[in-house]
Amino acid sequence: MFYRCTNLTKGPVLSALILKERCYNSMFTACSKLTYIKMLATDISAYSCLGNWMPATNASLEFHRNPEATWMVTGTGGIPKQCTLFDDTEE
Repeated sequence: MFYRCTNLTKGPVLSALILKERCYNSMFTACSKLTYIKMLATDISAYSCLGNWMPATNASLEFHRNPEATWMVTGTGGIPKQCTLFDDTEE
């Protein structure tokens, strides 16, 4: 969706609670200035729903996760390892 949007700094609120197969796959790939994501999903079990969805980002990325989420996946198919995680939905 936002593939190679190199000036994108804040992604839209990703409000889906249950992700479908490949729904966010490669969504923010090559968005090198991305600093803020808020994702409300509580179920990310669908095949490749977060496959390569985030860029290799800097440490200033804030990831806001639904406090009701029970998942903790990091890396290319989840929350980038170098980001700051917040278990809240506030901006």
